[in-house]
Amino acid sequence: MRESKSLFDQLAEDDWAIIIGQDGSLKGVFIPDGKDDDDVPESVVAIMAEFFGVDFDEDAPTLH
Repeated sequence: MRESKSLFDQLAEDDWAIIIGQDGSLKGVFIPDGKDDDDVPESVVAIMAEFFGVDFDEDAPTLH
């Protein structure tokens, strides 16, 4: 049997993560320590805009 790892065990120090609920809704974004909205990778910006309507160019979104 394969050992189950937590999300945090699987992330490197500088990784980003999009957290999606069982129903497909956006639950949050994991932002690495020391990073902010200006540092969001373009792939994350594109996914957030296309699938969840989040625009990082507007006022900073509040995600939990």
